[in-house]
Amino acid sequence: MAEEEIQQIIESRHQAPHAVLGPHYSKQDHRTVIRVFLPQAKEVFAAQGGEGRRTLKHELVKIHPSGLFEGSLPGLINGSGYWLIVTDEQGAEHTLRDPYAIKSSAFT
Repeated sequence: MAEEEIQQIIESRHQAPHAVLGPHYSKQDHRTVIRVFLPQAKEVFAAQGGEGRRTLKHELVKIHPSGLFEGSLPGLINGSGYWLIVTDEQGAEHTLRDPYAIKSSAFT
C-alpha cells in the first residue's frame, strides 16, 4: 500500500476507503487480508466465529502509528465471518463488527 494512500485514509480523504479497509481476499496467498483504521486502539485481533463463540484469534499488526492495522486470516472470509477485538489505550477490551466488512467485489 502506498504512503499516499495511507495518508488519505488517516486524513479521511480517500475517495474509495472500501478499496483499502475491510476484508480483501488474496487469491495468490489464499488468505483474507483485513485492514482497519482505529486511532484509539492499542491492539486489534480478528476473531473468527460468532459473537461469544470466537475460536480463532488473529493479530492485526499496527502498520501506521496513527492507527492503521493489518492482518490476514486463512481462506475466504466474508464480512460476517469475523469480529474485531480491540484493546484501547486504557486497557479496556471491546468487541465490534468491522464497519467495512460488507459484501463487495473482493469476494466475487
